[in-house]
Order: sequence, then C-alpha cells, then structure tokens
Amino acid sequence: MALRWIIGQFQERRLAQSELVLFWITAAAILAFAWLKGPATSLDSGTFQGWANGLTNQNFNYLKFFSNNDFFTPVYTYTVIISQIAIFKALFGTFWAHAFLVCNMVATLATLILARKICRDAELHPIALCLLWSLFLISVDYLTWPKFILSDPLFAFLVLWSTWLTVFRTGHAGTRRTGLFLVSLVLLFLTRPAGAPVIFVLAPLFFAPSLLDRLLHSRLLLVVLLLLSLAIFLGFANVAHMQIAGRLQAPSLDYFMDFFKQGMIIHDRHETWIVYSGTITGAFEILCWRLIYFFIPFVMAFSSFHIAMKLLFFVPVYGLIAVGELRYRTKTISHSVARLRGVLLCLIIGIATYHSLLLIDYDWRYRYPLIAPMLLLAALHFSDLTKSRKNVV
Repeated sequence: MALRWIIGQFQERRLAQSELVLFWITAAAILAFAWLKGPATSLDSGTFQGWANGLTNQNFNYLKFFSNNDFFTPVYTYTVIISQIAIFKALFGTFWAHAFLVCNMVATLATLILARKICRDAELHPIALCLLWSLFLISVDYLTWPKFILSDPLFAFLVLWSTWLTVFRTGHAGTRRTGLFLVSLVLLFLTRPAGAPVIFVLAPLFFAPSLLDRLLHSRLLLVVLLLLSLAIFLGFANVAHMQIAGRLQAPSLDYFMDFFKQGMIIHDRHETWIVYSGTITGAFEILCWRLIYFFIPFVMAFSSFHIAMKLLFFVPVYGLIAVGELRYRTKTISHSVARLRGVLLCLIIGIATYHSLLLIDYDWRYRYPLIAPMLLLAALHFSDLTKSRKNVV
C-alpha cells in the first residue's frame, strides 16, 4: 500500500509539472502568433480610431465628446477602447497600434493565468487542465482576435475576473473584494455594450449568494435557464411585433427592428436568414434560431480547414458539457465547483440570450468572451468524470 501511494504521488507530481509546461507552451504560442501577425484592423477598429481622434480634438473633454457623437448604442459604453487608442496615439505616435497589440497580449495572458487559477481554486484534476490548454491552443478565436485593434481580449479578461470574484467569495464579501467587483462592473459597462448582460447575471450572484445557491446547485439549471431565455424571447417578440406594426413608438429599437424585418439570424450571413412572417410567432422563431446559431461552430461558407479546426475545438467542448450536465450529481462535488458550474452556465446562457435579442456578429466575434467560460465548464465536467472513474477503479 505504501509503495502504491508513493507511485501515485510521483505520478501526480509529474502530471502537475506536465500541465504547467503545457500551459506556458499554449500561452507562448497564442501570444507569439498574435505578435507575428501584427496589429490588424476591422470596420469597428476604424470607428474606434475615428472616435479616438475626436476625443483628442476635444482635449479629452469626455462630456463634450459624448454630446457630439450619436450612435445606435451610447458611445460612452466604448469609453475604455476609445481612451486606449487616444492615449496610445498621444504617447507612441506611429507605433500606437503595436502598443495596443501589446496591451491585448497582456490581457490574453492574464485571462489564461486567471483560468488556471480558477481551475486550481476549484481543485480540478490536472488531466482536465491539460485538456483545457490543448483546447485553448487550437481555439481559432484565441488565434484570431488578440491581434485586432478591438476590446475583445480586455473584455474577455474582465468577464473572467468578475466571474472569479463571484464564484470564490466566501460568506460576507469583504470591502476589498466588493470594491474590486464594483470596479470590474464599471469597466465592463464602459468597455462595450455587451457588459450589460454580464452585470445583470453576476451582480445578483455576488450580492445575494445565499438566495441563489440552491438554484445554482440544481441539476436542471441548464433547462431552467433555457426556459427563461424562451420566456424573454416571447416577451421581446411581442415588443418587436408591436414596434414594427406601429403600435409602439420606441425609436431606440428601430435599428434592431430592421433585422427582424429582414429575417436576419447572423449579420451579413444571408444563408442563415429566414422569412419573417410579420407575427409574434415569426419574431419568436427568429430569436430561437439566433440562440441556436450563436453556438453553431461554423457555416458552410467557411473554408474546409476552418471548419475542421472549429469541429476539432467545439465537438469536445460541447460533448463534455452535454455529458457532464446529463450525469451531474451535486453530492459528488464540492460547493465551490457546484457554484462555479452554476455561475458559468448563467453567464453563458445570459450572454447568448442578450446577443440573440440584438445582434450576432458576422464572424461570431461576440462569442469570444465566452470561449474561456465554456472551456472551464468543459474542464470542470471532465475533471468530475476523471475523478469518478478513479474512485470506481
């Protein structure tokens, strides 16, 4: 027995060392890929640069800047990236884009380090962490978006940081932890409009944990969340129908109502669009298809290599989550793991529902902040499967 225990300890130590090496290989590969590709721009990048130039011209007078810029979403919800670009241009001149890229790389590395900390705090099996880094390494999203002049890497970090603060608070949150959480919420709100659902999901879970712990531990939590999403869709479909029919006057919704009229599912992906029937049922159908397509890995317009990479990543992620949810047992896992699973599910479904209501981007870029949470959920379930099998043996 003693020899078996020594061998087991040695194997565990070797596995932990291998996991750490794989983590740094993954981090180095993702960061090196971004740096070698160099700064990249999108249409949104151009918009942010224009706003940054405007802010500079206003001598960083934010009130005057915001009052002079209209957009279908409030410009102040992009304050962080506008300020970043304006400051980097002032400090680094023509090298500002590379400074921004470095900032994105730091945010990406911080996200990976935080993901590892969450796994270790939840005491996930080292094999699950090895799987986690392997999947990060082949994630098309993590090999794509860090190089862009966009807020995605920073936003993804803020989402995961706020999640960690929520999950691993114990009892009455101290002043320091509460302060950090509130700062995180403010930054989420000022980084991009998609910060709204993150705040809506995490704030109640942080400030009223005892009221929601029972729900978070429920085996049927995913079913409950999906039913809640459908209820929200039904209510919003009614609002959309009234707005389109002229029985409701809400100009702020006009931009998004045009998407319903077009039967838009994925922005500019016309092969995903359907015919809008002009009824509440028709609007509800569009919203349901958007939720489904939010999680679909690819469309046939992708290249064969892109499709293969997406399948190689999403099949094990979705598969592990599905199997883990089907065999989920609260009695076999710790409170922190159960809470992590619950918060991750709420976050994933909450953000997916929000984007289904408004807009799903052409490149599924809005799914990027959920890649790490989905990977953590898959790793959590894989760890539980691994430990269960070990206990049986």
